Amino acid sequence: MGSVTPAGRAAFQRRDPRRTGLYSFESLPRELLPALERPFQANPAMAAFSRDLVHWTADAEPLYRTGGNPSRLDQQYAHKVSLVYNPKNATFYLYYCACGSKGRGIGLITSRPL
Repeated sequence: MGSVTPAGRAAFQRRDPRRTGLYSFESLPRELLPALERPFQANPAMAAFSRDLVHWTADAEPLYRTGGNPSRLDQQYAHKVSLVYNPKNATFYLYYCACGSKGRGIGLITSRPL
């Protein structure tokens, strides 16, 4: 049974099937109204900055456009973006979950060639 502990197996046995499928990744795909979907298609990975977590300023340029990976890894969509800056080499690393015709994967885009 792999690395699942007896306590983990017991918790799985006690789960309530009525509460399964509540998370977004477990539910059926939902469609946005076309007017709401257009901005996401045009600029799917935008950045916003705040000094107080109340007032935000959106950057005018997208961090990334879905479908831009040469391997087509993110042909359908890219989500759950994480942006990391390494001051030692002055490089931004943008990690994201991707979904394309060959399945799912994790993409990496850098601000400078590796």
